[in-house]
Amino acid sequence: SMSGTINEVPLPDLIQLFSTSKKTGTLVISRANVSSRIYLDKGRLVYAEIDDAPELDPLKAVFRVLSWEEGTFELYGPERRDFPQTIDMPTEHVLMEGLRNLDELRHMQSKLPPLETELVLVAPLMPRLSALTPEELDIFQLVYNYGVIRDVIDRAEIEGVDAAKVVADLLKRGYIIEA
Repeated sequence: SMSGTINEVPLPDLIQLFSTSKKTGTLVISRANVSSRIYLDKGRLVYAEIDDAPELDPLKAVFRVLSWEEGTFELYGPERRDFPQTIDMPTEHVLMEGLRNLDELRHMQSKLPPLETELVLVAPLMPRLSALTPEELDIFQLVYNYGVIRDVIDRAEIEGVDAAKVVADLLKRGYIIEA
């Protein structure tokens, strides 16, 4: 197995290395209280999952994990497993799309407080909940349940940049505030 820290070897570089060297195995990435697994078959990304978001689409899971800038990784040997769905995109395309999403997310973060910022619901809540879209309500609930911007973005079912936009909008419209 191979192991290290994301600070030393960024995940995009690591995945590129495993892709070009045609590695097969399970890449386990851990950060704080969350871990993720990316399954590789001869260098191709087959499936990805994040422990605290098992329902997340595997491609979105890869995109989320690519945004992790700290933590550890370890590559384990192949694991026989059936996946509910697979990633049907070449690894290079996944990385390009993931990095594009990451750039957009970083740009969006400039319009937000730091990702470690705790958020709370405004009380009393003056704006009407009925004015929120289902997507906004989902993010509102994630703020209620988890409170930290990074956790809200990581757990959102929508793309990270879209979740960040909703958080910024909810802050602006007075539904949530910094703790």
